Amino acid sequence: MRIKKVQLKNYRSHSEIEVEFSRGINLILGRNGKGKSSILEAIGLALFHIKDRTGKSTGKTFLKYGEKECSILVEFLANDGREYSIFHQYFEKKGKIMILKDLSTELEYRDGIEEKLEDLCGIKSEYRDVYENVIVAKQNEFINIFKETPENRAKIFNKIFHTEIYANLFSNLKGLSEQYQKEKEELETAERVLSATLGNRKESFAACREEEKAFILWTRRKEEELQKKRKLTKELEEWEKIEKEYEVINSSLSLQKTQIEQNKKEFLQHLSEAKRAKKARCLLEEHQSSYDEYTNLEKQIQEKKKEQEVLQKIREENRRLKVENEKLELLREKNRKEEEILQGEHSEYGIQLLSLQKKIRENRKSKEEITLILSDLQQSRKEMEASKEKQKEWEKESVLLQKQVFLEEKHWKEKTERISNLDIESIQSSLEQIQAAKIKLQGKREKLVVYQQNIEDYQTAMETLKQKVCPFLKETCENVKNLEVESYFREEMNKTKIEMEKLSKEIATLQKELEQEQSYRKQEVSYKLLKEEADSLEKTFLYHRGLWKEVQLHLEREQRHLERLLLVHKFSNLEEIQQKIRALEDSLLVLKVEEKEKEAEEFNKKIFTLENRIQNLEKERTYFIEKRKENESKIQEEKEECWKTISEEIETLEEKRKHLQASYQIYLENKKLALPLEEIKEKIYALCLERKERRKVQKSLEKQKEHLETRLRKNDKTACKENLAEVEKFLLQINKRLGEIGQKIKHHKQELECLKAQEEKIKELAGKRNKIEKKWKKAENIRKNIKEMGTEVSKNMLAHISEGATINFHKITGRSEKICWSNEDNDKYQVYLSGANQKIEYHLLSGGEQVSVAIAIRGSMAQYFSNSRFMILDEPTNNLDLEKRKLLAEYMGEILHHLEQSIIVTHDDTFREMAEKIIEL
Repeated sequence: MRIKKVQLKNYRSHSEIEVEFSRGINLILGRNGKGKSSILEAIGLALFHIKDRTGKSTGKTFLKYGEKECSILVEFLANDGREYSIFHQYFEKKGKIMILKDLSTELEYRDGIEEKLEDLCGIKSEYRDVYENVIVAKQNEFINIFKETPENRAKIFNKIFHTEIYANLFSNLKGLSEQYQKEKEELETAERVLSATLGNRKESFAACREEEKAFILWTRRKEEELQKKRKLTKELEEWEKIEKEYEVINSSLSLQKTQIEQNKKEFLQHLSEAKRAKKARCLLEEHQSSYDEYTNLEKQIQEKKKEQEVLQKIREENRRLKVENEKLELLREKNRKEEEILQGEHSEYGIQLLSLQKKIRENRKSKEEITLILSDLQQSRKEMEASKEKQKEWEKESVLLQKQVFLEEKHWKEKTERISNLDIESIQSSLEQIQAAKIKLQGKREKLVVYQQNIEDYQTAMETLKQKVCPFLKETCENVKNLEVESYFREEMNKTKIEMEKLSKEIATLQKELEQEQSYRKQEVSYKLLKEEADSLEKTFLYHRGLWKEVQLHLEREQRHLERLLLVHKFSNLEEIQQKIRALEDSLLVLKVEEKEKEAEEFNKKIFTLENRIQNLEKERTYFIEKRKENESKIQEEKEECWKTISEEIETLEEKRKHLQASYQIYLENKKLALPLEEIKEKIYALCLERKERRKVQKSLEKQKEHLETRLRKNDKTACKENLAEVEKFLLQINKRLGEIGQKIKHHKQELECLKAQEEKIKELAGKRNKIEKKWKKAENIRKNIKEMGTEVSKNMLAHISEGATINFHKITGRSEKICWSNEDNDKYQVYLSGANQKIEYHLLSGGEQVSVAIAIRGSMAQYFSNSRFMILDEPTNNLDLEKRKLLAEYMGEILHHLEQSIIVTHDDTFREMAEKIIEL
């Protein structure tokens, strides 16, 4: 696996940053607070789903101050040889968005991302724990895992080594074994209870057979009675059918009689109508000639009226034209008078316009002269006001800079006094002495450990040789037979203890000296900070003082420029110019040139309007004369006599029509009555035929009625109903008896089914009990074998890792000690550094030794636990002296040579030469 690019937006202290990584060792350099660890944290969040440094994984903790969302994009080459990208987006309030994308196929994954990343990154087990405790070595944390309590170490490394499964299996199998034992006892109890409650199956079966025989006999009897019931029911149905037919014939017969009566009434009515129609036809023939004469007169009157209407329209048009001519004459006279008035107004406006145009020419000339003077003065005033404003600005800036220069000079002097109070040469000398004391302290501690080992060796030798037995040959040794072995060793031990006490006192003295290191370090840092601040203040102070002098020069220049402008225009100050400008502006207002020009324009418009109106009046007058002539030619005087003649003729014809009005009304009234005579005759004929047919149907129905009455008298309906009631009563008794027998049979069958189910349940419980007993025995056997398996597996792993770690330690430090990582009962993943005569626990090692051992072990673990060929080191040189740092840098390449990519985050330049790529923040 290899990371190619990391892109962060609004993450921690980064607004937007993109970092590209190469194959091999990548070095991220930068001072503290530059966001180096934030890049590593982002890699862990995106690829390995770790929590952040605060123990949380919500977006709110990652956001840059003031932002509402942030994002992480990591592009990497996976173990399958393909390139992928993982994108995380976090929000202040909403949940996060996570997308895994295959860059070669553009395929995106939004679910099951963690499982896919396990395969792509090549981590064998415990994905997140292996990353946090093996692949990455966090700043100030990667040595702490080896300094934990035994119980915590066991929890962490059992999870990483995947051996906790054996302990879980052992504890789970105990619960499983107890569960099997409990289930076995419960099944035995249930089997005993069911056996005790099991009844007699044969008795129940015999009783059930007897009841079934009785049920069959009663069923046969029921079938016989049902046949009787069906026969009687059929007879009753036939009798009821005859009754219904009789009722239908009776109703049909009465209907036929009613319809014959109705037919008779209709016949008489139509006969009366036929007589009236015949009489009306005689009257029509009598008044036919009067009717025809009346209709002819009506036509003539209508034609004359139409002619009269046409002539009436001509009369009305003549009247209208005469009225219109009178109106046109009045309008012509009015038009002439209006034209005379407008001509007088036009002359007056012309004289006023000439006078006004003369005044405008004179005022325009005065205005041009005043405007030239005014524009020159206004331009000069603007320049003077601008110069005045610049003077004020330069004065303000001068005051501010003067204050700033004073304050900066004061602060600079204070910092200089504080620097002079710190004796940096004395502080550095003390720190060099403390560094030498550290080296001495390390040597004395090592010597003290050697003395302790010597005392243990003396003790062991004394116990062995005190018995006068050779420890190798296991027999009496003549060389020490006559010697005081115990007194010799005790004396040597006392000498060693005295030396140890001296060493302890010297160590205590050196430790007291070392306690002052922190104070001197603080003073040294304070001196450097004060020096930087003083230098910065001095530069700022000198810069601002130069600016203040420049501002003073600008101010003097503007003052001279203003004085020169006043001299040119012969004014003493700016107020005199403003007074002069106001006087000229008032003069311009008095002239009112624009108002007079507008007034002239108004006169021109009025004159133009009057001319147009006069022309229009002349045109109207001409139109009125032509229109009057046209109307006179259209008037028709001869049509008036024609209208009077036609009116007299219409009166004569209407008089004749009035005498024929009575005969005309009689003809119209009888015409409606005479028209349906033929239709009435046809209806009378149809009614006669219908009455004849209905009488035939009546006779046929009377014969059918007599026949049905004869059949009804022969059958006895009451006896049949009584027999049917007796049969139904007996059937109810049979059904009741069958129901009782059926209930008994059902009860016996249920008893038999319960007994059968109980027997099967007993067999089933016995089978389950046998299976559970076998499982319980197997679980107990497995528990015996699995108890120590986890420890044995971890020992094999630790032996392999220890070998690789020892090689790495030799490369880093150049020392020959061996790293032993033990998981015995009392050790619980304790790390030892073993030399020729001593074995030191991890927490007793010096800071530099702890870092070196931790890096050596982690390098070996990364190779053992992961196929990712990837490792991250965060500040690996913490607590290492200069020589150890150089040695670590020299051999780090060899430690990491088997990895495809490694990332080292540090503020130390020691690793520059070994890095393939350097990223500076």
